[in-house]
Amino acid sequence: GHGKIDEAETLCREVLAAYTEMNGDNHSETLKAMIRLAESLLGRKPDEAEQLIKDVLKIKIAQFGRTHHETIGTARDLALAMERHKKFDLAVKNYRKVLSAMILAQGDRHPETLWCRSRLSVLLFERGKVEEAIELGRYPETSMPVLGDFINALQYSGQIEEA
Repeated sequence: GHGKIDEAETLCREVLAAYTEMNGDNHSETLKAMIRLAESLLGRKPDEAEQLIKDVLKIKIAQFGRTHHETIGTARDLALAMERHKKFDLAVKNYRKVLSAMILAQGDRHPETLWCRSRLSVLLFERGKVEEAIELGRYPETSMPVLGDFINALQYSGQIEEA
């Protein structure tokens, strides 16, 4: 049953309480403990999991700004959580923010930026926003597709012919 999962959640809550007491709310170890707790809640307690990630994100934006890799990583975690909880419109909105920050921070050809583009393009495609999905699904300044799974999705739906 849920024994082990509940145990993990309890442990994560205890660790978070200890770090908060020792280091305060904004310390990097406290923030890591908040993310670990959020991860233990994913799928089971989506609202609490997402709220924890949002809280960490607010602190990281204040500490580092929006285009710092720490902030971007947490923003990506939030988008992933929303996607996992089937909140697709919110996930798309958040992936857009993450993608903008990634392009500013590390350029549009960085592997993480390309990953984010492909995630967003697949989500848009699945929501029926085909043209925008195809546009996003290309490498910057070329007509090459970013990732094979996007092409597979298009072929599967009959949008493009087999080469």
